[in-house]
Amino acid sequence: MSDTSTINIRGELSAHNDIPYTKYFELCSYENWSLHHYVSLIIDNYKFARKDRAHQVFFMTLENINKNSSISQDIRDIAQNLIKNRKPGTCTYWMRSSRNHSSTEMDAFVDVKKVNNLWKEASKEEGSSPPPVASSSVLGKRQRDPNIVDLSPKKQCTVPDISYFCPNIDVPLRANGTLNVLEVVKSTVRTFEPKTITLGSSRSYKSSNHLLVDSKQNMKVPRESTYDAEMYRILANWLAKVHGYEITGQWHLEGICDDGDYHHFYCDLTIKKADAPTPVAVIEILASGSVPKIKKHFDQVLKYANQLCPEEVWIVHFSREDSIVMNPYWPNQEKGLNVIHFWHDIDFKSVRMSAKFRDATGKYCEIIDEPIIP
Repeated sequence: MSDTSTINIRGELSAHNDIPYTKYFELCSYENWSLHHYVSLIIDNYKFARKDRAHQVFFMTLENINKNSSISQDIRDIAQNLIKNRKPGTCTYWMRSSRNHSSTEMDAFVDVKKVNNLWKEASKEEGSSPPPVASSSVLGKRQRDPNIVDLSPKKQCTVPDISYFCPNIDVPLRANGTLNVLEVVKSTVRTFEPKTITLGSSRSYKSSNHLLVDSKQNMKVPRESTYDAEMYRILANWLAKVHGYEITGQWHLEGICDDGDYHHFYCDLTIKKADAPTPVAVIEILASGSVPKIKKHFDQVLKYANQLCPEEVWIVHFSREDSIVMNPYWPNQEKGLNVIHFWHDIDFKSVRMSAKFRDATGKYCEIIDEPIIP
């Protein structure tokens, strides 16, 4: 992995504007090559990257690998299969020859499982010596030839580590062996992508109304969906894909309410062991809520709990309100609710927490204004 060479795909198809389109084939183990992952990685890390160029380079590089007899047959077979399985109409102009091809841009979504595997594999190989002939990287299986070009460190793709996708720690457990939901939530929040939360204040926002944010009323603050998406993304990558839990977002529930009508409800998040009949925890997410709004969510999550019968019930409240962690609102202890209030600044560079929850013995504990980030 220390060799900074990569495959030369000739002319304008090589790195352009300091975007090392071909570096992926050196950094990523060939068993994990994926068009979706490749395009997403390029687009996410380089502001001026072009989706059509990424598609073009991906398939042209595979073609060059397939034709290069100095590369191992295993790698060439992978390249050939990827070319063969290319969907019709997906940027079909990847070969610049005398033939004319039409092009269709395709949205690229990260296959999270493959991404996690990639970073795990990269982490294992990082501290080892350069791989021998049996290495799974392209460069480890071929000799230098005139088709190889060197890319300076400035042109190397910035590859995020696994902590971008989920906390790189074991699942937090309490002394009695049960899941420590408070620590799970704290670790999840520390893994939030700050830019996503920041954009929530200008794109996916609502008004703070009378709540004071930076000493002002009627400020734009992120909606619940901003936090919900990050919570689900990280919990699914961490607890589900790595540790075998089941994470469900928007669990569909039904019931007759006080008005006598039949209603549909959607529980924000549940954490459940695969072999357990009921969830470990039900989590209701709230964004910059007033006291009446918080009370409403307290009542709502208890209705979910009545149907799902979880071991624990949690309210997780993300808020930009200035006083939320110094003067938090708590539910009646008889209801058995666990509540976390997170305050954060607009850039999500400073996050503080207050919480009231039951410990493993059933005793209520209270935390006020604990720093979470930094």
